[in-house]
Amino acid sequence: EYCDDEDEWGKTSTSCSSSYVSFGHDYTCTEARLSDLEDAGRFCQVDADGSLIISPCTGNSSSSSETISGADGACVFQPRVFAIDNWEWCTGECDSGDDGSEDCYGRTAECKPNDCPSGGYSSYACPDVAGSSVSDPWVYFDGYIVVDPS
Repeated sequence: EYCDDEDEWGKTSTSCSSSYVSFGHDYTCTEARLSDLEDAGRFCQVDADGSLIISPCTGNSSSSSETISGADGACVFQPRVFAIDNWEWCTGECDSGDDGSEDCYGRTAECKPNDCPSGGYSSYACPDVAGSSVSDPWVYFDGYIVVDPS
């Protein structure tokens, strides 16, 4: 149990919770949305870590390192989450921050999910605080949600 040290703030029973957090979201795919994805050339491409380069997408890109079963003629999503604490440390990987770690820190530097909607890939890159790399303040679901159009 992480929340049972009354001598260390942040681990007290009143400031900490070791319970799971649950998220819910309804994913939909219409013929119009599928057509928009195809017209925009948003074909599914998976990076070396198994993350979709752009979500949502459809089909499978010929340059992808992995194919997604059922992606042809469907909308494909990859859920992700962003969290930030009150000290401004956040989720994700930011490999060239001022602190020399791969941790993400700062609402104006690396922890900017609205400025990095793509996860920091391709032409949607989010420059890292040091400017020589990319900030990715997201944690990705280890899988994909494939939805046939209704």
